[in-house]
Amino acid sequence: MPERSWKNRINGFLASPGYVMIVMALTALSNLLALELPVYSIFALIVLYVCVFGDDVLPLMPLVICGYVSPSNGNNPGREAQSVFSGSSGIAILCLAAVIAGSLIYRVIRDRKKFFGSKYKLLSGILILSAAYLLGGIGSPAYPDSAIRHLFFAFLQSMAILFPYFLFAGGVDWTKARKDYFAWIGFGVGCLVLCQIVGLCITKDVFADGQIDRTQIVTGWGINNNIGGVLAIMIPLPFYLATKYRRGWPFIIAGTLFLAGVALTCSRSSILTGGIIYLICIVLSVVFAQNRRANVITVVAIEAVLLVVLIACWQPLSLLFKNVIDRGLDPSNRDTIYWEGLKLYKQYPVFGGSFFSPGYVPYDWSSQDGFSSFFAPRWHNTIVQVLATSGTVGIVAYGFHRLQTIRLFVKERSRETVFITASVAVVLLSSLLDCHLYNIGPAMFYAMALAFIENCAKSEK
Repeated sequence: MPERSWKNRINGFLASPGYVMIVMALTALSNLLALELPVYSIFALIVLYVCVFGDDVLPLMPLVICGYVSPSNGNNPGREAQSVFSGSSGIAILCLAAVIAGSLIYRVIRDRKKFFGSKYKLLSGILILSAAYLLGGIGSPAYPDSAIRHLFFAFLQSMAILFPYFLFAGGVDWTKARKDYFAWIGFGVGCLVLCQIVGLCITKDVFADGQIDRTQIVTGWGINNNIGGVLAIMIPLPFYLATKYRRGWPFIIAGTLFLAGVALTCSRSSILTGGIIYLICIVLSVVFAQNRRANVITVVAIEAVLLVVLIACWQPLSLLFKNVIDRGLDPSNRDTIYWEGLKLYKQYPVFGGSFFSPGYVPYDWSSQDGFSSFFAPRWHNTIVQVLATSGTVGIVAYGFHRLQTIRLFVKERSRETVFITASVAVVLLSSLLDCHLYNIGPAMFYAMALAFIENCAKSEK
């Protein structure tokens, strides 16, 4: 009986928003103070506990996305040759990864009837898309030389969607899961990334000559576009919390701060998609509100303050965001990238030219050859990406997966799924101008969102 009691207390805490926020705080320490190794050790212990003693695997959700946004600026594996991911510390991280992998395998085997007996509405489409990724490039002249690299990256992209979806759709007791758990994760990640942006503004010369220097907005897991993209994806989720609680109006302020953080990154695609979704969520926060009067007052007050600040501070603000204003609608070479990608599809229309096709190479942010040799540069548009790397087979597979998700969004309509779908919409829309869906973290978050949309209606909490 005492054993069951301590397990119940720990498992109850792991299913609470308090646990989610502690994970976010640990991740902030990792990113801001370069404490990756101790934080990863704690994460590995949590995974081990959950897989052996946990009621289900739901507490692993915040760890998945936090693992992606945890690397510090000095330990960026794509830019720093001597990072925590290399040498003896790199070996230690591999050992921790082995503990995590072993724990997950144990849990899947232990609960194999649950995992392999569950109904997965999107699994067939994800498997078909994964197969198309793996088949990409077959028949192109350079494929024999790049096959190993292509298969590695294709496998990585496939697993970024397939494994989180399979793990959480099948491994969570959805009748007991909190309906707002995913929203708390999104709120926590948004606060975390916002703190990282503030940290960059304090420690780096971001505001040179009164203007935002976007080249200084770089951290251990990505450049300004990556940071802005992840923060934009989180914008809808605090708005859901604003509708769930009678005193939820502070979450509207949080969502507004998330948009301000996106603006500071000077990522135009993130500002555009995040801004559109923000306006939609402002309306939804009133439509679905438990305390509509409080939410309306908050929305009116926020928008009034924003309008006054915009009018009163137009000159300094226009100087601050001169970088964004001057670039305007300049495609930043994306038109050339898209055209070259479509030319590659024309050359290899069936299976595409693979992730590592010869000839034209899109922009690669990494300066480390070892990293770039296995992490392919992307085409900054999902449709062009699929056509160039996987051809007609890929675009048909992607279309089938997208059709399945649209059906799911239409069928599983509730207050929870509306806001999570809005978050997914940011991923998909921003990926038409950038490559977020082909970055590991956003892809895993996307997969977890699909699992939550599919199953949260079963929850009684």
